[in-house]
Amino acid sequence: VVRPLLPFCRAELTRYARERDLPVWTDPANGDPVHLRSWLRCNVLPALRERLPRVDARLRRLGSHAAREREAWDRVLDLLPGLDPRAEDGGISVAAAAVGAYDSPLAQTVMVAIARRAGFAMGPTRAARVLRLVTVGASGREVALGGGWRAELVFGRVRIVRDAVPFAAGVLTLAGRRGEMAWGEWRIVWRPDAAPPRQERAARTAWFDPRTLMVRPWMPGDKLRPLAGAGRRPVVRCFQEARVPRRSRGEWPVLAAGDLVVWIPGVCRSDALLPPAGAEALRVDVEHA
Repeated sequence: VVRPLLPFCRAELTRYARERDLPVWTDPANGDPVHLRSWLRCNVLPALRERLPRVDARLRRLGSHAAREREAWDRVLDLLPGLDPRAEDGGISVAAAAVGAYDSPLAQTVMVAIARRAGFAMGPTRAARVLRLVTVGASGREVALGGGWRAELVFGRVRIVRDAVPFAAGVLTLAGRRGEMAWGEWRIVWRPDAAPPRQERAARTAWFDPRTLMVRPWMPGDKLRPLAGAGRRPVVRCFQEARVPRRSRGEWPVLAAGDLVVWIPGVCRSDALLPPAGAEALRVDVEHA
């Protein structure tokens, strides 16, 4: 949000508009004391100005100090040993052990700065809830923070992220010899190609015997036989081993041939539908948007 007129007071803007015959619209909510900001501006500030003539300058100076302090704490996040802040899809994450080792005042201040970097204004009460999650929670636990945000403890990291948008992608078929589709936030491209001598288990490109494949969400009970592995492994365990957060698993594509799961892109390729080296195969590339 850009607010280019904030440096100017109401009297300056009114005078500027009047001198140039500009049309002016006054929002009635700006004078309605039912709104906290209007009550402060129309009732509290005038009373303060009568008692403290320089209150406006003092408030501006205080705001400037607060802005510098916020900027300083944001820089501190990148300097604290072991904190390791990382941008996440829709938020930010840091090492939980580092935050948990700080004393309470420092931990709360750091947590507020972490949330601020992600775009969430967190107060001390919510920061304390996140710190309780870090201290006593188990991996996979989360707490709602309000305003469309939540905190999660995932594989030793605490994440401040936006609430997940309900996922609507269903089952789609990779039709024809070549094509391209969007599945949720994933892009899937397929085409004929010669199979390589070796395939990577956790790659986002795979080759298959020509067969009709479909992409769908994973379902409880799904299993596959990992490439170069032994036995059948639950898909949920594959997600855990690849450290895919729980909130992301329902939006992760799974490729199947009928009831047979053949690939979890970037997580695990099964040993099914493996074409021999050099044979014409169906190549599938999957990327996250």
